[in-house]
Amino acid sequence: MFENEVKKGTENYKFAAEENREKKPDNELYTFCKNIKYIRKKEKLSLSKMAHIMHISTNTLKKIENGEFPKRLGSSVLMNIYRYFGIMPSQQMIPISEDDE
Repeated sequence: MFENEVKKGTENYKFAAEENREKKPDNELYTFCKNIKYIRKKEKLSLSKMAHIMHISTNTLKKIENGEFPKRLGSSVLMNIYRYFGIMPSQQMIPISEDDE
């Protein structure tokens, strides 16, 4: 059911296969927000540490984690997540399986 895996140390993040994804326009943005919260909690990072990794304010991160995608969020945020966690920008919009352990 899950194809693309990204490995960070001993961690695996499994992403839903293309045919299992919902096709709503805003779904990718909502999924990104959900993934950010999941990754932060799984990695046991504080809001301020995760915000530092992403190069955004803690208030912006709180909004993202609450499902509010900022209108002016730059692509550099996606690259910062890639650099730190090894998750490609295109994969950041794909649901992460919560049973990937």
